[in-house]
Amino acid sequence: MAITYTSGTLTSVNVNTDSQIIDMENHIFDLDPQSSPFTIFLNKAGKEKAGNRTVKCLEWRTKEYVVFQATTAFASASVTADLAVDSTAGSAALFVEVGDILYNPRPLRTTGEHMLVSALGSGGTATVVRAYGAGEIAYSGLAGANAWYVLADAAAEGSAKRDPLRVKMDTSENFTQIIKTLCSLTGTELAIDHYGTGNRRKSEQRRMGIEHQMKKERAFLYGKNVTAAVTSRTMKGMRSFISSNVYDFTGVTASTFKNSLGMNLIKGCYNNAGSDRKIALCGSYVIDAWDQAATSKLQLNQNINFYGLKMLNMVVPFGELVVSYHRQMDPNAIMIVDLKHVKEAYLRALTLELGVQTPGTDTKEDQYMEETTLRVKLEETMGYGYSING
Repeated sequence: MAITYTSGTLTSVNVNTDSQIIDMENHIFDLDPQSSPFTIFLNKAGKEKAGNRTVKCLEWRTKEYVVFQATTAFASASVTADLAVDSTAGSAALFVEVGDILYNPRPLRTTGEHMLVSALGSGGTATVVRAYGAGEIAYSGLAGANAWYVLADAAAEGSAKRDPLRVKMDTSENFTQIIKTLCSLTGTELAIDHYGTGNRRKSEQRRMGIEHQMKKERAFLYGKNVTAAVTSRTMKGMRSFISSNVYDFTGVTASTFKNSLGMNLIKGCYNNAGSDRKIALCGSYVIDAWDQAATSKLQLNQNINFYGLKMLNMVVPFGELVVSYHRQMDPNAIMIVDLKHVKEAYLRALTLELGVQTPGTDTKEDQYMEETTLRVKLEETMGYGYSING
């Protein structure tokens, strides 16, 4: 007999009929939204369809990223020097072209130092003319970790057309994970009168539905993907993606965190491209530290409505941070996420299959099942901090 697919409002008839698969995609996450806020945000923001068990995301990085870091330091004040823009590149230097003006504001003088890109080399290098600005002196203490700015190019009169804009393309990938949660009741459990529970099978479906969304939430936060696309796959969670802005706050007091070091973490998330509004998933100690915050840098607005959840809204000098207490987070941790660059990508949508028990057994079993993953790009716009004491 063919399986019947049911969607829409559930009734006592279709819930108790076996051999049905019920589309639960838009229902389950409203059961207990506060237990899985990140999944709620992704669900409300809209999902994507994954076309394969391996989901790839291409990150196009162009010269709109006008700030970059050199990978080597300038040890001397020579007139020309190789600027290793990206030592992993196999061709000409990325982000810069001949005629570009570079600027480093860090030298200990009022004007900083300007440089002219005079040639592009192999291996991601560029030759530059030092101290290009009038009256400047080549500074001998430039460090590779200093920030560099790409200013407007300086084309000569009658010069030829510019080279095309170079693009750096990074590939981020993830595996889809099959998540199942079983609702199982014996015939005796179904026959017993349970005070206040009504339909015992529906009650168990609700309870295990909450458990399913909590399992999925933990995978989204802390999952680690396998090294090969085998039949049993695990997805990479946000913690595994975030690598640029990771802070260890061991030994940092709550006062220091909320007034200075915590702001460094936030600032790092806004220094790169991304939205002006980000979400912060916080453990209990982090919420406690910020709840005590009363500085000129932080403005806390209580109970704003964000995707139907009541949240704290923090106004910082760089933008807005929507703060959510997260029950399943490490109580000493904070995760800052830019929803503009995170999507849930499902291969098979969440369904509830009724009556999956083995024939002849004294049980009634229903099962939640889905195959899904995260599609994440530009992890530099996000951050993670841990070992925070309240």
